[in-house]
Amino acid sequence: MSTSDISYKVKSTTPVIPMVYAYVTPEIHRHDGWTKIGYTEQDVDTRIRQQTHTADVVWKKEWQGNATYDDGSGETFRDTDFHSYLRKLKYKNEPTTEWYFISGEESHLRFNEFRENHGVLDSSSISEYVLRSEQNRAVAEAKDYAVLREEGEF
Repeated sequence: MSTSDISYKVKSTTPVIPMVYAYVTPEIHRHDGWTKIGYTEQDVDTRIRQQTHTADVVWKKEWQGNATYDDGSGETFRDTDFHSYLRKLKYKNEPTTEWYFISGEESHLRFNEFRENHGVLDSSSISEYVLRSEQNRAVAEAKDYAVLREEGEF
């Protein structure tokens, strides 16, 4: 048998399943009521251990889920997308961190909701924004300028 008769199978990539996860640190009292929500493309427990091992922090995983929308599109999202959704829902966030004042159970419910609605809130939960007087003047000036000039830019 010559080498031209042998077929080789080369696996060039490993499939990645992006995950969003949540954990708490029960022994850190300032984290009482707060949940860490993150993203990884590796094993979730491995990722959490990377974050907590050196500091010798006890952690408890609350949940993990695929970072894909639940509509069959295969479209993925990041934890930052879910974080934005939580802030739209008025959950407190420790600035510049991935810690949210929400229980593990409630964050899991919100995560499943987010996967279904793509982070779009129904109109009944959207509050109307009222322009300040200087913003109203700027809008009126821009409109007047555009109406008076066929190809004008403002």
